[in-house]
Amino acid sequence: MNKKNPTMGKRILGIAIIVPIGVGLVLAGGWFFTGGVAAILAIAAWEYWNLFQGSSLAPNRCYLVISAVLSAVSRYIFGGVYFELVFTAIFISGVIISLYRYENEETYNITTFGMEMAGILFIAYFGSYLVSLRFLPDGKMWVLLAIPAIGSGDIGAFLLGSKWGKHKMAPRVSPQKSMEGYAGGILFTVLYAFLFTLIFTYGTANITIQRAILLGLILGIISPIGDLLESLFKRTFNRKDSGKLIPGHGGILDRIDTWLVGGAVAYLIISHFWIP
Repeated sequence: MNKKNPTMGKRILGIAIIVPIGVGLVLAGGWFFTGGVAAILAIAAWEYWNLFQGSSLAPNRCYLVISAVLSAVSRYIFGGVYFELVFTAIFISGVIISLYRYENEETYNITTFGMEMAGILFIAYFGSYLVSLRFLPDGKMWVLLAIPAIGSGDIGAFLLGSKWGKHKMAPRVSPQKSMEGYAGGILFTVLYAFLFTLIFTYGTANITIQRAILLGLILGIISPIGDLLESLFKRTFNRKDSGKLIPGHGGILDRIDTWLVGGAVAYLIISHFWIP
């Protein structure tokens, strides 16, 4: 038990740092929120690039960071209307950069290009949906419902998995994750979504208890894919964490990996099915 206390203490400290900043940005909205998301994605992109250091597969750092910022900002400036155009330009720029690197760097190959595009898709594309989610009708409440629900799922998975985890979920990719922890994560995600909606948004036209429970269930099931994907990258390069910025949580990418997938899923469900 004593060995676990320091880790739990660091996790609590990390949460104490993250929550006030995150809630403040959500409530502020506008450029404050967009700039915050852009900065978070930029740091995550830098950490992603850093995972590859020491290998021959290092993607282009500036390209990753700039793409993350442009994706987030374009979601806000154009309201998502021209995002496909912006992201297409980002992709074409990546192809041009890759062709140049292939001609001038002997170690550059198509695998590096693939890793670059994987980072762009995972961080810049999926991450930019966090901006779109905030600027939906009732977007402030949707964000405060969906993203902390995912975070609650992470806590539930850690607590229940640490205590009762016996059946490994993906032992090669993430040895510590168990099916029991996965079930606990789903339970905590749904529970948070239910309680938040009951207390803060009851009676809001677009946010109902039934929708909150369904959204929590879907996010609890799907969001861990982001964590497993990042774990796959880390295992490939024998890294435990993407960074050390957040006490008890590792890097920014370690913290937001589930948010990247969950935020996109939440936006697509809400915008396609629940917003008139």
